[in-house]
Amino acid sequence: MKKGKLHNSGKFYQLGLLFMLLFTVSQLHARQLWTYNFGIDHPWNGNYTWTTETGGGDIDLDNPVYPQAGDTLYIVGANTRVYLVADVDLTNLTIIIENGALDLVTYSLIQTVTKLSGTGSLMVNRSYYPTITTDELRQAGGGTVEYYDFTGTIPTSPTTYFNLTLSGSSTQLTVNSDLDILGDFSVSRTGVDPFTALFGGDPTPRTITVNGDVSIDSDATLGVGSFNAVHTLELFGNLYNEGTLFLSNGVQYSTSATGAANLYFKGASNTEFSGSGSQIVYRMIVDKGSDQTYSLSCNPENLSLYYPTSGGATDKAIRLINGTLNLGDNISIAKLTDEETAVSSSNFVIPANAHLKISGATVDITDDDGDETNTGLTIQGKLTITDGTLSTEKSDGITLDGGQLFIQGGTATFAQISSTGSSTLNISGGTTTLNNIASGNPNTGLTSLSLLNASDVFSMSGGTLNIYPTTTGVVAIGVSSYTASGGTVNIYTDGTNAIASTAPFYNLSILNGGTLSLETVSG
Repeated sequence: MKKGKLHNSGKFYQLGLLFMLLFTVSQLHARQLWTYNFGIDHPWNGNYTWTTETGGGDIDLDNPVYPQAGDTLYIVGANTRVYLVADVDLTNLTIIIENGALDLVTYSLIQTVTKLSGTGSLMVNRSYYPTITTDELRQAGGGTVEYYDFTGTIPTSPTTYFNLTLSGSSTQLTVNSDLDILGDFSVSRTGVDPFTALFGGDPTPRTITVNGDVSIDSDATLGVGSFNAVHTLELFGNLYNEGTLFLSNGVQYSTSATGAANLYFKGASNTEFSGSGSQIVYRMIVDKGSDQTYSLSCNPENLSLYYPTSGGATDKAIRLINGTLNLGDNISIAKLTDEETAVSSSNFVIPANAHLKISGATVDITDDDGDETNTGLTIQGKLTITDGTLSTEKSDGITLDGGQLFIQGGTATFAQISSTGSSTLNISGGTTTLNNIASGNPNTGLTSLSLLNASDVFSMSGGTLNIYPTTTGVVAIGVSSYTASGGTVNIYTDGTNAIASTAPFYNLSILNGGTLSLETVSG
């Protein structure tokens, strides 16, 4: 018995040595190959594609090498492209695309790839993605996956990429799964004809999150499929559009039953939305950071908002949650809120953690299609006007609900300005007109300028303030904190109106031949 056990143990020992030897031989056989002759296209099995010279700087022309099972392949050179001409059936490959590209064309890597890494590109000309044990190309800091030049749906797996590019000419690619893009997302045209990329190939809502930038090239389109689904596009970086962005297939100011996508701008960083293309946006929701610190600079040409402006305070075509929305001089918005349907509307609200900045834009609070209530602007956070125009037509005007209104330039026309307390009105430039007779449906019982709370702050150091009276009067200011170091206040009245103010005015003019009576401030 003892001999038998010793004999069997010896066999196992010998087998172990054999396996170790075979493994060692296989490891010795595994090679490292580099692409040769940087910056050109190479077929996978070309005579001069690969070299054993480290870095790919030299080649033995008399002894070409080709990839074998177990090899580690390096693709080097910024414009180097290795392309498949047939399916590749090799096991245990490690492929490192340092830069340049591996183009699978319409072929496959049949066996599971041991590892794929690098900062270059993997290009695919059909709805296919290889099976990879360790896929570092799609991880943070990795490379780009590009689906190009075919019409169809990109693979529903994987759902995470570092950089993703959809491209083509006279073709259309559809995304029909949730995607998490850790880097940048690009939509580009590869030929002379336009290219389209769509969200949604069925009625299932999809969410695409892009942590980097989104760019749309000229003659390229990023849109939504014609299904009854509202998708979500979350952007943490910039949005650059030189082509076409359409995020609604419906009618402007109507809910879409034929495909749409809400556009979220997120992240604790300053970003921008720009470009000379066509911008059809369903809903634009700004939720950056946790306060007013981080901003979205929004200044694309040809921006149109399609979501209804009626409804509740959080149910508008533009919704502010956190951060600053800075509207530049390319922006023209016809209305932010409106009673356009039987749905009860509400004021457009700037919440406490949000800041709306008008820096050249032309913005109307509401349109002038009727005598409408609950269509004003409520400021709980901050509104700043530095340039451009902000106006109300048939509106309730401005309600400062613990918020701040800074007018530093531009033109502002409101039915009235009133406060619920602990608010700030600061005028340092521009022209501000309070005229409920011409353009308003004001809150009854209040004067055109009504800051009745001692906790309010009024400051005027420049600019012009034109005030037309309501039936209640012209000015009622009862603040305990005020500054009057400049600017001009013009009061237009052809009758006798009341003014009551604890705050002085630097320059005051009474126009239209009327008179003012001075009264005690009262709530």
